[in-house]
Amino acid sequence: MQTSVEQKVSCGCGKEIAGKGMNGHLRSKFHMDWAKAAAADPNTSVSSDPVVDDTLGLQTPEPTLNGTSEDIAAEVKRILADPKLLAEVMEKAKPGPVPMIPDEEAILARARAGADPIELAKDLRAVFISNDWPSPAHPQTQLDWLKQHNIPIRTLPRHMDPDMVRQYMNNWYAELKDAGWGTTWEIR
Repeated sequence: MQTSVEQKVSCGCGKEIAGKGMNGHLRSKFHMDWAKAAAADPNTSVSSDPVVDDTLGLQTPEPTLNGTSEDIAAEVKRILADPKLLAEVMEKAKPGPVPMIPDEEAILARARAGADPIELAKDLRAVFISNDWPSPAHPQTQLDWLKQHNIPIRTLPRHMDPDMVRQYMNNWYAELKDAGWGTTWEIR
């Protein structure tokens, strides 16, 4: 049995690639960046690993603001001069979303307004997690709290397929509406 040996083809950027992969390589970001750098500076170094090659600007070191005020000013000028680096710094500096954790009174107010009981239970779970409840100071469980304030609790049978779950939930919401949820339902 004969096995075929793939012949490697050398690209001008220094990569050796199997013949089949050359077309994809020629369209790759690495090759395009190398080609731009080679056109700008014929003495561009050749590297087969774009992660290590800093001469092409593919990997910019993390900005560090340690040192004298002149060093910091130079670093800031370098960051402002490089749009890619500025975008990276801005992305890292962007604060993430701050989750709003409601308190128990807010959940009760939403329940009196007829909010979705499932969403209320999710918010209550967040309150319990953020306060590290149940604890000796607050031994009540989420289920106890929901029952105490007369907020409906959905118990879904386990044997249902997705279509049966949809029908069950539609019926449950209809029963809640008929029983006065959001209008005459008593929230304690």
